[in-house]
Amino acid sequence: VVGKVAGWVRLPYKMAEYGADNGPFVDCQNGCPYPHTWQLLRDAAPMITSQVNIADYQQIVVLHAGYGEESSSVAKDIWSVTFLGQPVMTSQGTFDRFSVVPEFEARGFDTLGVYAHEFGHLLGLPDLYSRTLEEVGPWDLMARGAWNGKPPGSSPAELLAWDRIFLSWITPQHIVNVEKQSRMNVTIEPIESPSSGVQAVTVQASPQDSKHYYLVEVRQQVGFDAALPSSGVLITYIDETKSSPVKVIDGVQTTSTLNDAPFQVGQKYSDSRNNLVIYIAATNGSSFSVVVDTMSPSPDVAVESLTLDPPTVHPNNTASLTVRIANEGNLKAKPFLASVYLNETLFASRQISLNVGEEQEIRLSWTPTAGGTSVFKVVLDAENVLSESNKENNMRTLRAVVGYALTLQLRPPGAGADLQ
Repeated sequence: VVGKVAGWVRLPYKMAEYGADNGPFVDCQNGCPYPHTWQLLRDAAPMITSQVNIADYQQIVVLHAGYGEESSSVAKDIWSVTFLGQPVMTSQGTFDRFSVVPEFEARGFDTLGVYAHEFGHLLGLPDLYSRTLEEVGPWDLMARGAWNGKPPGSSPAELLAWDRIFLSWITPQHIVNVEKQSRMNVTIEPIESPSSGVQAVTVQASPQDSKHYYLVEVRQQVGFDAALPSSGVLITYIDETKSSPVKVIDGVQTTSTLNDAPFQVGQKYSDSRNNLVIYIAATNGSSFSVVVDTMSPSPDVAVESLTLDPPTVHPNNTASLTVRIANEGNLKAKPFLASVYLNETLFASRQISLNVGEEQEIRLSWTPTAGGTSVFKVVLDAENVLSESNKENNMRTLRAVVGYALTLQLRPPGAGADLQ
């Protein structure tokens, strides 16, 4: 970015006249939207032509004295705004890309977030916030993320993957497109830093509709994103038929905030209407491995865990073996066999069925009679009665150690010793 700073100029009206409101309509005492701010631009632009050849520049940012009404809530202050495609005539020609920003923000807020937000508009980005419905929250500069940091606005959020793709800041070689009837495991790198890997995954919601899709990205609390409330895999739903097309999917539905929106390892997002599942499989440093499944509806039974309590058991003592099984697919799993083997010999089996997203536990008791090492193995649906989207998670093993307990009983010198 190359620019030039012009000196202060005195306008013909007081700030209160440029900032006068009309009830809930800011800076528009006589009509809307923002006619007083527009007049400020018409008054200011001709005054700076003696200092700057504005024909050499693509954008003009007007910095006015005083506070921004977006933080002060004072009716006479000026609300920051950007105008695109509305020409102002000057002696050097016509100009039609302006932002108006304040010298200060009120209540100790920092101006950086507002400056960056309005510059985002100059680049062509839309607002991603609503005064009645929060769909993006602190996760984007063009939404509430402009106020991230302490003081507010000092560490504004970076741009979401959607913004970056719109601006061609993420190029096609860093994007993986998952179409319908496919299953992919993708490693995604954080969006905050340059990378040679994948930084965004697009997931087609409907094969007949390119305007509706999901974007998957990784956000970390680094750089300007250090003020994000959390980190992890962020999933957004894009509806390009709307003027504000981005909605962040909340990874924690039990809370009323988007602060905990990122998905973590082991979590998944299911869209049964569009037959897709996004599963967070693993993490390695700052990157995440994400499985995206858009196959036709099918079950996906998985051995979630296999545990022994206590982990080490003594001969003739009883331990509890717990098998946790889940259906991670998008279709009910009809009855199938879950078989438990001990040292390759069938130990127990259960016939179960699972609804979409349902989990069940099998609890078994085991009393070994001798020391050594034993291996438990759980196998799901060995008979292949299910047409699954994934068979790789149908087995899990556990190595169990059976040990002896030695008790030393100490006696005074000369009294002998017992070893038990």
